Amino acid sequence: LYLPGLVDKLEAVDPEPIQDFRSHLEAFRPRIVLNMLSDPKDSDRVTRLRRSCREYLGVDLEHLGVIYRDGLQDAALSARLPIVRYKPASILAQAVERIGDKIIELSADEPDAWLSPDASFETAASEAETDFEAKSDSVSELLSSGTLSQGDLLETVKSQQIEINKLRKENDLLKAKILQANDAGFTFR
Repeated sequence: LYLPGLVDKLEAVDPEPIQDFRSHLEAFRPRIVLNMLSDPKDSDRVTRLRRSCREYLGVDLEHLGVIYRDGLQDAALSARLPIVRYKPASILAQAVERIGDKIIELSADEPDAWLSPDASFETAASEAETDFEAKSDSVSELLSSGTLSQGDLLETVKSQQIEINKLRKENDLLKAKILQANDAGFTFR
């Protein structure tokens, strides 16, 4: 049974609801992430899945990325931390970051993904400054008490550099959205 063939037959009987269904189907854009793969050959599954979705359902499935199985997943889970916080420089964390970047880019392409009117760069800058001060105070306290080693501090600095790069990307995205909104005639207070 092919959904596109069934839809064509139903359209011959009752075209009005089928036109509505087709418009909803065009807006439906599912995305997939293959998780916990142990072999790169397993990523071929997404090709077969995408082809099946297109042929049997008439739906294009977008592939966002692959996350391979890694022992760090269990360690991060035991520590009750997301992998991007537990080991931000790991391959696993980088894969998650890349997928997150793709999702952010996709949301920028969607016409109804506008910023809320009260979002502002001043608020974001103020929150980032407050977070930075809190983290600096915490690190200073840990260093002076001997709880934090020099290696731990280096890992923290690397983590902060990754977070800064992420914030820069988000900032660029927000700037692009504001420019799009401005070009579309929206006014900002």
